[in-house]
Amino acid sequence: MNETFHPIAWLLWLTAAALPAMLTRNPLYLLLLLLATAAVYGTLQRRTPSAQAWGVFLRAGLFLVAFSVPFNALMVHAGNLVLLRLPAAWPIVGGNITLEALLYGLSSGLNLLALLLIFAAFNLGLDQSRLLRLIPKPFYTVGVVAAIAVTFVPQMLTALQEIRDVQRLRGFRPRGLRDMGPLFLPLLTTGLERAIQLAESMEARGFSSTQTRLSGRAVLGLRLALIVSLALLLVGQFAASYWPTARAWAPLLSGAGLLLLAYLFWRQGRQIQRTRYRRWVWRRRDTWLSLACLVTLSVTGTLWLTSRIGLLYYPYPPYSPWPSFQPVLGAALALLIAPALLLPPPRRGANAETTDA
Repeated sequence: MNETFHPIAWLLWLTAAALPAMLTRNPLYLLLLLLATAAVYGTLQRRTPSAQAWGVFLRAGLFLVAFSVPFNALMVHAGNLVLLRLPAAWPIVGGNITLEALLYGLSSGLNLLALLLIFAAFNLGLDQSRLLRLIPKPFYTVGVVAAIAVTFVPQMLTALQEIRDVQRLRGFRPRGLRDMGPLFLPLLTTGLERAIQLAESMEARGFSSTQTRLSGRAVLGLRLALIVSLALLLVGQFAASYWPTARAWAPLLSGAGLLLLAYLFWRQGRQIQRTRYRRWVWRRRDTWLSLACLVTLSVTGTLWLTSRIGLLYYPYPPYSPWPSFQPVLGAALALLIAPALLLPPPRRGANAETTDA
């Protein structure tokens, strides 16, 4: 996998892009965010051979956008700007088709498409093997399982595309659902074979075998201490929420549970040994990308804390159907195009997996 940016800088970009996408449904901000993210995705797409698998998700997102607009317009009949009227005798869809319903459906679809495009670009720029190195030792086992789950769908889509190409070379053209057997049966067989090979390789490498270093009593003691810490945390939060007289000692109980939980994580992390083949390099482009992301996060967080109305968008009465726009936030969102501008051009004559370091 090619090295684009430092994983920490890339995680900052993910946070700076995903935060405004989750906080606002303003179509103007979402369109600006989509343009910046699409430029980043297009730049990474030419460098990464696995981009074809993520293209399926983006096509699914476009379908959801095209579906959400008429669906919301037909199901929600609120609003003052009436575009047309369907017969009231029609069940569910009968009534006014308003501009407000169309705009709200459009903003919801753009919000979903923006999140899909952001995570697709993030996965193209950072493979899961590098991301696993950022996971703390106590959560390393869970992180490996999560990484396998994340890569399952792209690998399945890549295998499906390969099977389709082979079937087309043999002259097979599916015409309906009944003809999908020659596609899905090899896909199922390939998936099972890969799962068995992965399980055997993980077992051969001693995955999750660190507990064998501890005695049976030590393992039992760790489990009991984990239960006690979670119980202390739960009782402390419950007492602080529902017992007014317990607000003096409930935080102490929750704090004790957190401290015990942190100690258990530290103790478990000491049992895991990790090796590194090479160190990451922090380049100048990582610094510029981090600064741009910090500016975007600062502007978004400041506006959310000071004037949330500038981020919110609700076209139905009594609010205005026309979205507002703040140039400061727009300029901050435009900074998310930084990865596309900072990446060096790929070497001539090199394959898709190599870049200029």
